Amino acid sequence: MKRKIYIVVFLVICLLPVLGLLVRGPEESLENRSLAKAPSLTVEGGGFNVNVLADAGAWFEDHFGFRNEWVTGYAMLAGKLLGVSAQDGVITGKDGWLFYKDSLEDFQGAEQLTVRQLFDIAHTLRMVQDGLGEDLVDFLFAVAPNKNSLYGEYMPYYFSAYREEDNNYSRLQPFLEAEGVNTVDLKAVLKEAGEGKKQLLYHKRDSHWNNLGASLAAGTILDALGVKHPDYSGRAYEVRTDFRGDLDTMLYPAAVTPEEEYYYTEGPAFSYSEEVESNFAPHIYTESKKKGRSLVMYRDSFGNALLPFMAECFKWGYFSRGVPYQITDDVYANEAD
Repeated sequence: MKRKIYIVVFLVICLLPVLGLLVRGPEESLENRSLAKAPSLTVEGGGFNVNVLADAGAWFEDHFGFRNEWVTGYAMLAGKLLGVSAQDGVITGKDGWLFYKDSLEDFQGAEQLTVRQLFDIAHTLRMVQDGLGEDLVDFLFAVAPNKNSLYGEYMPYYFSAYREEDNNYSRLQPFLEAEGVNTVDLKAVLKEAGEGKKQLLYHKRDSHWNNLGASLAAGTILDALGVKHPDYSGRAYEVRTDFRGDLDTMLYPAAVTPEEEYYYTEGPAFSYSEEVESNFAPHIYTESKKKGRSLVMYRDSFGNALLPFMAECFKWGYFSRGVPYQITDDVYANEAD
């Protein structure tokens, strides 16, 4: 009798995601990634889709009923009982800190680029800089430091930075200098600014800098370009506990813990030239009351918080996440300085 009860309970548990799908409908994941599309019986151009069952399985894994709650519950059990992350892309650190797993190799100094690869990077950037310089367009290359390169003390003890001073970031710098690439060392600036300060420059449960870190990075970049800009170092701000971290959302999609964000009382003055849902948009146009100069900036997700501080210093701004970079077309189309 007990065996039958166990079997029935096991089957009910297995059927709960399906029942949830029927009752609640397809679940939309809160994770920052692309979800599997609904399966199709046919392929593009006609013909039967032989992978329809695999596609259906992938779709179900991303959309079954109460998925966010199931994922969150499992992550909490793994984190509380075992002290590990239930997400391959997230590292659970000390004191509630979370780190992006893809930054681990550079933090440890593993998977190093070859000397030839480092040279190729620097030399390619030099060729871009020279080409733009012929048209009197200023060029600057900046690397946004990973969070664990500044707050490595919160990484788990078993992920040691055994080549911290010999990772790809530090090894690239001499090649950039040798090629004469106009660059700025944001890691050094942020590290110096953060030492001994109570205010954090990065979020604890997100992989990016906060508004304090972004304003400092933007000021450093603008200084290197010789562009006048507001000084945010002494500007008043208020602290709101309303920021939802990307890593927190990946790990605990149904139980995100809002954390502090700093909002300047007198924030960046600019406007979007067209409607934008968020700074994640692949192409963004901005304008401000500044006279003269215009900007083309290629960025990754660190550019989301950086964008307002850059946009207010240029009459026109174009911010792109598109790859490959259409540099010549973008520079001429936007008459970039």
